[in-house]
Amino acid sequence: MTDPSLLDPSLQTLLDSLVEAGTAPLESLAVQEARELNETFIVLGGEVEEVSAVEDLQIEGVPCRLYRPLGSSPEQASELLPVLVWFHGGGWVIGSLDSTDLTARSLANRSQHLVVVVDYRLAPESRFPAAVEDCWSVTSWLAHGGAESVGGDAAQLSVGGDSAGGNLAAVISILSRDAALALRRQILVYPVTDVANESGSYVENGTGYLLTADTMRWFIKNYTSPDQRSDWRASPLLADSLSGVASAYVLTAGFDPLRDEGDAYADRLSKAGVAVIHDRFPTAIHAFLNLGGVTALTSQAIEAIADALEIET
Repeated sequence: MTDPSLLDPSLQTLLDSLVEAGTAPLESLAVQEARELNETFIVLGGEVEEVSAVEDLQIEGVPCRLYRPLGSSPEQASELLPVLVWFHGGGWVIGSLDSTDLTARSLANRSQHLVVVVDYRLAPESRFPAAVEDCWSVTSWLAHGGAESVGGDAAQLSVGGDSAGGNLAAVISILSRDAALALRRQILVYPVTDVANESGSYVENGTGYLLTADTMRWFIKNYTSPDQRSDWRASPLLADSLSGVASAYVLTAGFDPLRDEGDAYADRLSKAGVAVIHDRFPTAIHAFLNLGGVTALTSQAIEAIADALEIET
C-alpha cells in the first residue's frame, strides 16, 4: 500500500486546492465540457520555453505541430535532427496540441530532437482504432522519407507519449516491428497498457490523486466497446509477443491508478529481450509531466526522457 505521506508536497498542495475549488470529476461532465476543463490546466505547466521554430502542418491528413529545438535552424538542411513523434495523453477523449505545447517545447530543447506532436482523432466522435490509425499514418510517413522534408532524420525516429499517448506509442512500436520499420526508441510515460483488466493500483490509487479509477473507466468506455478491449491495439500488454520492438524507456508514478500496468509492461518487455529503462517516480501522481509550474519532478522527468533518447541502440 502506498504511504500517502510520501506524496510530493507540491502535488499534495495542488490536489488540496482542487478539492477546495470543488473541481468536477471529468466523468460527470459532457465530453466538450471535460475538454474545456482540461485546457484550464495548461496554466499549471509553468513558463513557456522558447524554441527555434514551431510549425503547424498536416501529415497524411492528420493535424500535427512540429517543434524545432533551440540551436537549430530550418536553413541548416544538411543537419538532420533525430525525430520524436509524440502522442498526447487524455484518455483518447481529451487533450490537444495546445495542452501539450509546454511539454513538447521542453522535450525538444532537452533532447535536441525535432518533436512532432500528433493531433489524432478523439473519442467518442472517433472511437478505436481511429487514434491508432492516425498515429500510424504520421509515423509511417516520417519513416518513409517524410522526416527529411521537415529537417529530420528518419534513421533516428522515436515515438513516445504520456498516458493514452503512451498506450499509442506502445502500439505503434509493435506495428512498426511488424512492418519492418526500425524505431530507435519508445518513450512510455505512465502508459495505459491494459483496458480489459484493472490492476491493484486501480484500488490503491483509485481516488484522491487527480486521475481516478472512475475517470479511467469513463475514458475506456468512450474509446472502446467491451469486445474490443482485449485487442492488443487497445491493450498492448495482451499482445502475443513483444520481442523485437524498439528499446524502451518506461516511466511510472507511485500514486497513479495506471502504475501497476505500466510496471507490468516494462517487465514483459524485459522478459521479451527488449532493452528497457524502467524509471519509477514513487512520489508522483498521474499527469505530473505536464505540471512543471507545480513540481520540480516534471523537469526531472524531462531530463530522464532526454537522457534515454541519447543512449545509443
